[in-house]
Formats: sequence, C-alpha cells, structure tokens
Amino acid sequence: MSEWLPENWSYDPWELNTNGFLYQGDRSGDRQDINVYVQLHLDVDMVLEVEMMRGPYKLKFGDQVKEVNYSIGTNYIFHKFIVNKTLYDVPINSPYKLGMIFDEKVYYFNFYVSPAYRGEVLHAYAKANIHKSLNLMDTKE
Repeated sequence: MSEWLPENWSYDPWELNTNGFLYQGDRSGDRQDINVYVQLHLDVDMVLEVEMMRGPYKLKFGDQVKEVNYSIGTNYIFHKFIVNKTLYDVPINSPYKLGMIFDEKVYYFNFYVSPAYRGEVLHAYAKANIHKSLNLMDTKE
C-alpha cells in the first residue's frame, strides 16, 4: 500500500515529515529543485469568417505550425496541439504555471509537483475558442 510514497514521506505528524524540503522542519522555502517533464494539450476551436479571398491560415503553438486552407464564407477549424517540454529547477511540493502564446493570446497551463513526483510526464490542458473575421486588408503584409 505504501510503495508509491517517496522516501521522505511519512504518516507521522507534520513536524516529522520533510515533504520535499531539504532539511527537517525547514519551512522557509528551501525545497529540492527538480526537472519536470510536461505535456501541454491545446484544443483549438476556431470560426473564421472570410469575405473575399481564399488561402492558407497558419496556426502556431510552440514550435509546431499547422497550415489550414480556408475559403470564402464561414470556416470551422478544429485542431489539437500537443507539446512536450522539460521545466527546469521546479521546487517540489509546489504549483507551477506555464504560459504559452497562441494567436496573440496567452494560454496558461497549471501543474502541481507533488512530493511523490518520480519523473513521470505531467499533463495540462487548455482550450482556445476563437472567432475571427478576415478581410482583404488582413492578408497584406
């Protein structure tokens, strides 16, 4: 039953439990820093209203780019991005918030790194609901 618990975890009262702190009873923030492997899932639901042209529209998240073709009228675009990252020097037993930009907006992914973390991939999810109108002036650069 207790095999999943980390070595420094116990059922003893809080003063006997280090919970990721380097020194027993130290609550000053002196916690172990570890590297955490995360997978970010961004679901994109986009409605693209186009007046007078057709062409490709680029969706970019992290280092991934997805190009979708649109035509005149209403276009519905659905895509799921999955990005793997390594977060360095994250304090154990703490929350962590990672913001990434998609279509000029920041989307936040929240993690909690528990004292029981043993290197597995943590997953976080966000959803982008976007409604955009494109006209001829938007495509000129």
